[in-house]
Amino acid sequence: MDPCVYKVGGKWQMAYKDEYHGGHTWVAESDDLYKWTVRGPIIEDVEHEAPFYWMQEGRHFMIVDDYSEARVYESPDGLDNWKFLTRFNAGHPCIYQNNNKTFLIHHTHDQIHPRRSAIFVRELIIDEEGKPTPVYE
Repeated sequence: MDPCVYKVGGKWQMAYKDEYHGGHTWVAESDDLYKWTVRGPIIEDVEHEAPFYWMQEGRHFMIVDDYSEARVYESPDGLDNWKFLTRFNAGHPCIYQNNNKTFLIHHTHDQIHPRRSAIFVRELIIDEEGKPTPVYE
């Protein structure tokens, strides 16, 4: 569920929520986008969905939705050893990059009117602590 396909290390990677294995992010790998080999879990600390990979300032990040907020992880090579880095308020996040800028696109739900949601686009910067942080203006 919620696959994100990206190329790292000369191969295509597909990160996805594996509901059968506890709702964690698993990854499959391909040379040609046709034949895939499951490599296994890469983020298992909390149940979540919607994994989304991006590179920023030469670093590999993945963001997920843990049903209450967004959690950001970093990997030294974009393949393995994903470590939790930070979190912030953002539902079902994705990343868009343009003109050397990174943008976080996400929704939030209206607490008073639960059927209402709002979509936000915020620039995502690397703050002085080295963490991806949305800019709220």
